[in-house]
Amino acid sequence: MAINYRIVCETNPITPEYKEKSCGNTKPILFKESETSHRMIEIVFLNNTIIDCFLYGDKQLAENAIEKKLCKPKVKFVDPKALSSYAYRCSEWLSRQIRKGEVPSYSDEDFPDEYNNKIDRNFFEGILIFPGTKWCGAGNIAEHENDFGSEKDTDHCCRQHDHCFDSIESGDTKYNLKNKAIHTK
Repeated sequence: MAINYRIVCETNPITPEYKEKSCGNTKPILFKESETSHRMIEIVFLNNTIIDCFLYGDKQLAENAIEKKLCKPKVKFVDPKALSSYAYRCSEWLSRQIRKGEVPSYSDEDFPDEYNNKIDRNFFEGILIFPGTKWCGAGNIAEHENDFGSEKDTDHCCRQHDHCFDSIESGDTKYNLKNKAIHTK
């Protein structure tokens, strides 16, 4: 028996008209602490199994990424400890996928016909916080200053870099130096 999950999606952000939009057999859920929190974890489930996830440490980047998705996640508010647990699960899942050389992707039967061939999944765009870390990537998902992921040495370096008083954002130029990397230097 196939389960077809349905979620409510906003069709017009100015006037809140809602309609149901099918996500096939997948169930995307966005876990966050509050409306203002920058720490957000999106996990996509298929039959209670993780098939994809995103670690967001920057509120604006998260909102922009989610806005572009065809299948909007259901929002679930959780306490900080639960959010950290979901972040750990997501990070570990992403790390396993990378070690296996597998890029998360969806099969056509996971989505209704209207979504087929419209899933443009750029894997590294989804890793806004790098697996095994809480400080490496766009923003951070750390609960406090000394909260590190399983890749502690890397995380420590990223935290130290985050607190640097002078940096060059991706694509910016400063002191006649152009940062062509996808990350801050």
